[in-house]
Parts: sequence; C-alpha cells; structure tokens
Amino acid sequence: MVDLINVENLRWNEHRGGTRGSTMPTDTRSKLLTSGAFRPDQVTANVFGAFSFPDQIEKYRQETWNRFQDSHPKAFDGSLVRLHSVIVSDGHIDLRFQRTAFSAYVASRDPGFEGRFPNASRADPMGITIVALSNDGHVLVTKRALDAEQNPGALYFVGGYADAQDEDGPIDLFAEAERELREETGEVEVDRSASLLLGIGYDPHYCHPEATVMLVLNIPGHEMLRHVGKAKDAREAHSFHLVTLESVVDDSAVKELGGPATWSFCQSSALLRKVAPLLLGNCG
Repeated sequence: MVDLINVENLRWNEHRGGTRGSTMPTDTRSKLLTSGAFRPDQVTANVFGAFSFPDQIEKYRQETWNRFQDSHPKAFDGSLVRLHSVIVSDGHIDLRFQRTAFSAYVASRDPGFEGRFPNASRADPMGITIVALSNDGHVLVTKRALDAEQNPGALYFVGGYADAQDEDGPIDLFAEAERELREETGEVEVDRSASLLLGIGYDPHYCHPEATVMLVLNIPGHEMLRHVGKAKDAREAHSFHLVTLESVVDDSAVKELGGPATWSFCQSSALLRKVAPLLLGNCG
C-alpha cells in the first residue's frame, strides 16, 4: 500500500508502523505527516527544481528580507530544501524536495501569511531536529541561546535546516543530520546503521515541516560534551545537558531542566514515545 502526502495540496496523514494511514484534507498546523522507525536504507530523498514566489510575493520577500537583515546583519540567505511531497510505501519513505532560500522562509513563516496571500504556498524548508542518543542511554538536550532569533532560552535538542545542493539529485537526510550535530557539538561517532527517521511534523509557530532524526552514537553520554566548546555553532545553545532517554519519554526531563519546551522538543519527544519499547529495550 502507498500513502502519498502532497504538501503542496496540504493533504496530511499519520503513518504508524507500516500500516496505511487515512489521508484527509486539513490545516497544516501542528500536524504529523508521518511517523515510524525508518532506517537509512528505508529513506530516499531527491531534489528537483526550484521553488519561487509569484511577482507580488517576490517583492514582499525582498522587503521582508531587507527588514530582517537590518535587525540581523549577520543573516545569510542560504539555499535550503523545501519539502514538496512524501510517499510512504511498504516500510519505505520517499521524500521529494525543491530548492528554496532562507529569505523565502523568513517571508512566509508567519502564521498570518496564508491570510495575506491566500493562494500562495509557503517556502516550507525542511527543518531537522536531532535526538542524539549515546550508547549508555543518554540524550543531549540544549537550552536555546538567550539571544536566539527563535525560542530564546527554551528547551530543544539539536538541529537546523537541510541545505540544498546546486543541482537536482539525491540528498542524504541522515548526512544532513550528522552535519548539524557536528556543527553544534563538535566531533561525534555516529552508528548510522542504528539511526532512525522517527517522523515528520509541521511547526505551527514558525510554519515549516520538520523531521526528527535519532542519531545513535558510539560513545557514552559524557563524551558528547567533550568538544562542545570548539563546535562551529555552539553559541546557538545557552547550555548543554545530558538526560536519560527514559526521562524524555516520560516527560520528567522538562521538569528536571525547567521549561518552557519548544514545539520541536515536544514533537520529537512524542515521536520517541512511539518507539520507546524498542529503544529502551536496546538501552537496557
């Protein structure tokens, strides 16, 4: 059986454990596209073509970006991948992307964008939240930098956006997750074969799809913190914390560390709970 989730038409569904989900037209906000436990060999992703706004919105994009740069002079208009569609079939997930730009995301991420431009599509860059799981059952949790542009001081894991290539072709979502983890924490040893794509949801606050990727590391928890100070993007976090996988699954980590928690943290924690018996069995 095949589930086709066409993001362009705003048709979303929930997929659990290889069972076909129901497809229904609905609002994108706070919805789960798909969930499961997809190994790297069960995930394919390809980029085809570029997304662009019509002229009216293109002018708005440039004006919005200029204002954003005035308040964030170091902002870089990088090339990102935009989620176009998802196909889930017999335990395999196929992702289709287009190229977009960070400035297009800034222009279309506000929840009021659809009201202002009712016939337009958002930039919808693919965010990635990484749940870094050590070989002794600990998970890396961060508190966002106090001057972060989004969710300052709130609980998060680690993550960013999937970068676009110049040419059409395949993209490795797990490699993108590893890159983000290294940029924020330094050198780590990832067991790719044990890592999983846990699902894709839609952030209703900053309006873009987001994948949760669990990267299993070949090191104990305390080793994850060894190179943090030298990491390229370490300043994106105010602080780094190690918590047990169990505390994330049962929500006690939020109480232990003190909230608030980002939408991404809550969404990824919920996806972890779906596969908790498998994960906790392996950690035990």
